[in-house]
Amino acid sequence: GTKRLENAEIRSRYGENRVWTRHAEIRDSVRQIDGYWLFDNYFALPAIVITALLVDDVDSKRNEARKAGKDEGAWSYNIFPDLLSAFHDAFDHANFRTGTGGYFSNVIADPGRYVHPIGDEVKTWLGELKKTTSLFFMTSSHIDYAKLLMGHAYGPDWADLFDIVIVDAKKPGFFMEPLPFYEVSCEGVIGDVEVGRLEKGSVYARGSETVLKSFLKRVCGCESPEILYVGDSLKSDIVPPRSEER
Repeated sequence: GTKRLENAEIRSRYGENRVWTRHAEIRDSVRQIDGYWLFDNYFALPAIVITALLVDDVDSKRNEARKAGKDEGAWSYNIFPDLLSAFHDAFDHANFRTGTGGYFSNVIADPGRYVHPIGDEVKTWLGELKKTTSLFFMTSSHIDYAKLLMGHAYGPDWADLFDIVIVDAKKPGFFMEPLPFYEVSCEGVIGDVEVGRLEKGSVYARGSETVLKSFLKRVCGCESPEILYVGDSLKSDIVPPRSEER
């Protein structure tokens, strides 16, 4: 919850060395296991606050039950099923089209409240980079949401800054599974035919690291191109690429 534990409470729960027994396991896998949920990027900050407040609420109900001589076990800390259901209701991609769920509708109505436009110097820098190297843009967001945010940040021609654009990437599976690519039409419709060879100037959905690397090898003209990939999620962007390095 939001209550800070005293040192004595920490030692009573985690021992004199203050080490949680599952820490190493989750640190190395960076995945949700056995009911533990990882909040690993800036998008999850509101969820951290909500989770802490829900724990506070359960703490309060259990304390009230204890004082009244009732069974405090009736109030469970198993809050994640409800929390995940709420996440699904808020962030379901279909909500973007219907304007429901409370999240997408607010971003669509006022993207400038959440996204700052990028200055011309950054766009010029990307343009110069593109002259001597290959640039790709990848996100697990769907094309309509990506177009909204990137269009507001970089302008309507944002996709031209990159050699290819990959949406709905299904990270971290993108780095660990041989998932197929599908081409995305100008209208934002994902095709149903698998794409084995990526081409410059196209927008693709899903896919895998293996096919992306083949594309980069071909356009860069070298067998082992150096790849700089920047992301904000430990679970989806940082640990999987490192663990899958050949």
